[in-house]
Amino acid sequence: MKRAFTLIELLVVIVIIGILATLATVALSSARSKSRDAKRISDIRQMQSALELYFTDNGSYPTYATSGLPMTANGQTYMAKIPTAPNNLDGTCASSSYDYFRISSGSGYNINYCLGGTVSSIRPGDCVAKPGDICASPPTPPPSLGSTYQGGFLAYVLQPGDPGYEQGVYHGIIVATTDQSTHIPWGIYRDTYATGQTLGTGLENTKKIITAFSDLDINSYAAGAARQFEGGGYKDWFLPSLDELAKIHSLHLLGYGDLTWDCAYWSSTESDRGQAYRYYNDHTFSAGNSGHYLCVRAIRTF
Repeated sequence: MKRAFTLIELLVVIVIIGILATLATVALSSARSKSRDAKRISDIRQMQSALELYFTDNGSYPTYATSGLPMTANGQTYMAKIPTAPNNLDGTCASSSYDYFRISSGSGYNINYCLGGTVSSIRPGDCVAKPGDICASPPTPPPSLGSTYQGGFLAYVLQPGDPGYEQGVYHGIIVATTDQSTHIPWGIYRDTYATGQTLGTGLENTKKIITAFSDLDINSYAAGAARQFEGGGYKDWFLPSLDELAKIHSLHLLGYGDLTWDCAYWSSTESDRGQAYRYYNDHTFSAGNSGHYLCVRAIRTF
């Protein structure tokens, strides 16, 4: 007569089967995650190879590289279909896409992607593929506005739509922690052609002014005093354009920047011969005689 299984024996068997099934599921999930990561690395390498061929033929990287679409130029196909990333989120990844951005007017690119685990010697987590580098660390965001940063106070970080904005790259304005002068003219009655007003034009304005006033003591006028400043050991300071000066004022309104505003501040933007724009504490500006004595606060960019 055969002996039947007891209830305890049946429960033990069920538990063992459950443990084995769980281990198998975990192993399968891990294998699938590793397979997806391997595909990600393979996809990125293929994209990098195609991008280098594109650059060799065209002198710049493409403006767009969209998953699922071809990479072509001038009748030449460099990639029949740009890969699409696996949909699953692995490891600590918050995004599963391949995000391509052209930077520096086509001389570079970033491809943002994420690995769930280590692949060969490539670390897990967020990666940025660049020319010659398959997994650079993502750029570190700058500190909050008003924080001490690269020789001054962080005054502004470029936003979409701003001149010079590049997605995936941080650019912005740093303002000196002190005035370079509280009593100095913009210059003398002379054409400088320093008419740039928008973000990104202050440095070029400053250079034009210094060239036009090359026979003067560089510390005797606003742009020269700003350019001579070496706060924090940096030597790339300049007199802000009108729009750049407005960003500094916005920082001042937040309680940072230590601007005195006891007088108006000169911008580097010439409005007419012998006239330049100055900015006031009440967030207004006007053109004024370049011979007037006003304040100067230098900026630099990153």
